[in-house]
Amino acid sequence: MSKVQLIDKRNKLLLNLLTCFYLVDAAIYMWEDGDMTMFWPPVGLFILLFLYIFLYRIKVLPHATMFIYILFYYAYMAYLLTYYPYLVNYFFLIFGIIFCAIYHNYISIIFSGCLCILLLTYFYVTNSTQIFSEIVETDFVYFILFAVLCMFFLLFYAKFANELWETAYENEKKAKEKLRFTQEEKKALDQSLRNADKLTLAGEMAASIAHEIRNPLASIRGFVQLIHEDNPKYETYTSIMLSELERVNDVIGEFLVLAKPQTSKMSSSSITAILNDVLTLFKTEFRLHNIHLTVESLEDDVKLLCDSNQLKQVFINLIKNSIESMPNGGDLFLSTVLDNQQCYVHITLKDTGIGIPEHLLSMIHKPFFTTKEQGTGLGLMVTNKIIEQHEGKINISSGSNQGTTVIISLPLLTDKALSASI
Repeated sequence: MSKVQLIDKRNKLLLNLLTCFYLVDAAIYMWEDGDMTMFWPPVGLFILLFLYIFLYRIKVLPHATMFIYILFYYAYMAYLLTYYPYLVNYFFLIFGIIFCAIYHNYISIIFSGCLCILLLTYFYVTNSTQIFSEIVETDFVYFILFAVLCMFFLLFYAKFANELWETAYENEKKAKEKLRFTQEEKKALDQSLRNADKLTLAGEMAASIAHEIRNPLASIRGFVQLIHEDNPKYETYTSIMLSELERVNDVIGEFLVLAKPQTSKMSSSSITAILNDVLTLFKTEFRLHNIHLTVESLEDDVKLLCDSNQLKQVFINLIKNSIESMPNGGDLFLSTVLDNQQCYVHITLKDTGIGIPEHLLSMIHKPFFTTKEQGTGLGLMVTNKIIEQHEGKINISSGSNQGTTVIISLPLLTDKALSASI
């Protein structure tokens, strides 16, 4: 809770207390004396009603309302002491300083103290005959000294209370921040557990049925291939069947990669050679889909400690995604940049395809999430898994009709890493 909110609450509390004091005082006075002179006209009631309207309807700043309360309190006390000096004790002026302490505000205490001393001095001068018929002169001076003492005492109290409040407020902020991070971590952990459950389920499914499916699938594919070659009149249908069988086989393969940990065969490999092998596979695809390829490769041969086959799978998945995002052709840019300071090589793959909407970017790494009609939602999961195994990083940026940029950072081969792998 901020200081402004605290002052607003204390404004409401003070107004309710003053109202209660006024009503109780009026009830006791009328019960004892039966005299309505002091309460008619009901100036105090009108002031309280005005302050309620001022607080709940006009809604001025809480700090301004605080000073208005103090001003009206002393105005009412001055009114009573002027017209009914025999009914009201001068200590009620000092009470104004005391109730200002609930604000823990230096200026309000000083403001109230100054008003109290001014009014006491005023009545000391103007009503000296009335005052000194009941008390001696030195007693009234003590009233003023007591007001000054109350003011300084409450200033020290406000200083101490403010320090405590600021400490409590800072601790509360830290606790809320810590709680927020804890909740975010819990949410992320829950999401990770859900993803792990999905992958476990996929693994169990793959382990139990993959081989049983692949055997009859191979037989079906063989016979469909024979029909395709021997009966050209069925070529339209057999081509579709072969394509769908190939897709089923790809899905099963991706399931197996996720389900069964693959033993990485780490060795020293050239990143340029890996990329060249992958690009060779796609030469025909680039021509068929009218895709113009631009490659900026490193002049020096950069070595990585990696499983070359797994990295090839990564780049095959990414280039396939780029091709599919450019059905009407486009440009594909591939570059490798060496970062000797961080001991990384950065491979950038940028296309001019349809891109991915920004609100979906955070979801593309989740299992089974895909924006393609015939996608499995497992390709990027496999890619992420391979990059993590190689202690690398992957960053994907995209937008609707803005293309997609993928940056993969892989650690360079070092003597220490090479000796650890042997």
